[in-house]
Amino acid sequence: MSYLRNESMLFCCRISARLARDPTIPQFRYRPYTTKQESTALVVVPNQVLTQRTPSFLLSKYRYFRKEKIVFTTEEWDEYLTLFLHSASPLGSFHEILNDALKQDNHDLLWWLLVSNRSEDAYAIFNRIFQQAFRPFALRTGIIYIGKLAEKGDYPRVFRLFRLFSIPRLISNRFVSQHSFTSLLDGLDKLIATEPKHAVEQLLQILLILGVKEDLVENGLLMIRKSVDQGYHYPSHFINRLIDAVLHSKLPMDKQIDYLVKITYFHELHLSPTTVDSLCRNLALDGSLRLKNLAYNHLQKHNIIMPISFLVDLINLNCQCMNSTTAWRIYDRLSHSPSPSVTVKLIRALSEQNNLKDVDILFSKHVTKLDLNDRHNQPIVHEILEHATRHKDIDLASQVVKYLIKPFSREVYTLLLALQLSVGKTDDSVNILSQMRENGVQPSRRDRNIILKSLLKENPEKGFAMAQEMSGILTYGGWCSILNTASEIQRQDIVDWAISHLGGRETMTITAFNILLKPLSFEAARSQTWKRCGKINYITLRILLHKAKSENNVPGVLWTVNEMKRYGWRPSGGEAIEWVKERAQQWNDNFEKASQNKKKKLAPGLWIYDL
Repeated sequence: MSYLRNESMLFCCRISARLARDPTIPQFRYRPYTTKQESTALVVVPNQVLTQRTPSFLLSKYRYFRKEKIVFTTEEWDEYLTLFLHSASPLGSFHEILNDALKQDNHDLLWWLLVSNRSEDAYAIFNRIFQQAFRPFALRTGIIYIGKLAEKGDYPRVFRLFRLFSIPRLISNRFVSQHSFTSLLDGLDKLIATEPKHAVEQLLQILLILGVKEDLVENGLLMIRKSVDQGYHYPSHFINRLIDAVLHSKLPMDKQIDYLVKITYFHELHLSPTTVDSLCRNLALDGSLRLKNLAYNHLQKHNIIMPISFLVDLINLNCQCMNSTTAWRIYDRLSHSPSPSVTVKLIRALSEQNNLKDVDILFSKHVTKLDLNDRHNQPIVHEILEHATRHKDIDLASQVVKYLIKPFSREVYTLLLALQLSVGKTDDSVNILSQMRENGVQPSRRDRNIILKSLLKENPEKGFAMAQEMSGILTYGGWCSILNTASEIQRQDIVDWAISHLGGRETMTITAFNILLKPLSFEAARSQTWKRCGKINYITLRILLHKAKSENNVPGVLWTVNEMKRYGWRPSGGEAIEWVKERAQQWNDNFEKASQNKKKKLAPGLWIYDL
């Protein structure tokens, strides 16, 4: 004790001597004592007397130097702290100096407090750094210190101090230098060679801390590789949290993919279902389609079972992005069939990308195992038949029908009708229509009219016979369809028959009348229009205008335009003006004279207001 006391006095004397020679500090004066008694109580500052109690003496001097804002040199700190930390000072005194070091961001002071041989003091310092007074400079100092301990092999102290890390603060702290973490990783790298299990516990914390630091994540993964090579099996919670750190980091997507590949590779044999669930859940929330597909490829490569929800989501996303081949590959490896909606989306995606072969395999390998007569699977049947109609694949449709029990649903009959019509097999369409009536399934009016129209065009005699057979159930649209088709194929007998069922020429509706005008010449159509005065509409005059233009009948165009004007309908310039301009040479003198008197300034696209 006397040795420490004497050394402490000599230390203060040296500092006082330096301060006395400093002209910027006039209040200090060096006054040596000559008597032997005074030498044990050397006074270096007025009104302050040193006592025989060394800890109190050192602390009082520290407080005075702090008050006067006196800065120690590195050598002086080294000497002072050596005396102080070996003087059995109370812990309260120690905390007073520590608080000042934290407030002043004094790296040197904090570092010398850490490197003392009193481990309980270092633990107290870390408590202050990571729990009470979190500061960037202190964090750097603390990590460097732990790295030094790890390099020395003092792992018990490393583990004890490491537990004080505040993970969220470390992750969010942008002031932590990579050099500090590298020193710590280097120390733990040596530990892996001897005690991998202990090292892994620390690596978990480190890698989570380094989740946003690209270069150091790479270093950490290399360390994991070493421990895997030595036969260490990581716990599932380690991988779960490591995957979270990578997926939630701000690393570029390419780096995330690269790291994820490495993580899944490390655990090719030891990835637990819980870990896979965590990975897939995070991928579903944060991962891009490319990242998800890459993760799937690696998990599938090692025969790891993935959650059905993740696989279904992956199939849907690939279908939306038109990656039908990838979606089909995933679907083909499913252990059991997913919901019908997934199958429907896959069939639609394959069909839209013309993957006909894959659709055939999908049907024969998977769809045929389902109960296609179950109402829940009916959307699959409908989608396959739509695909067959889109690509005119009668063979596939016939295979689907073999698995269905008659009578089919109305939707199935409708799709089969559409398929037969798309390939031009009207006779088969008629047979399907007959089957529908036999089984009590009422075809839609649209399907009935389409078949009747197609049959009239292909085989007028059969079409006419069918029309006569269905005359009792035909609606007004059906009759108009017959009238329109008969006019196109120039079957006057069918036209007259349809007109008689529509109530005759005088009472038929304007829509049917307009259909009737289409095959007639302009003069014939105009004569019919005069007979039906009062039942004329804009469509009728448009038909007449079109006929006059097609027959190059200039007076007919002018008559039709005047009729439109009389009814308050104004044709656009494209309908009459431009046409008249192109045929200006054909106008006679009377027309030119009339146009000069009545016609206002005309331009393309303007309305005709007067002629």
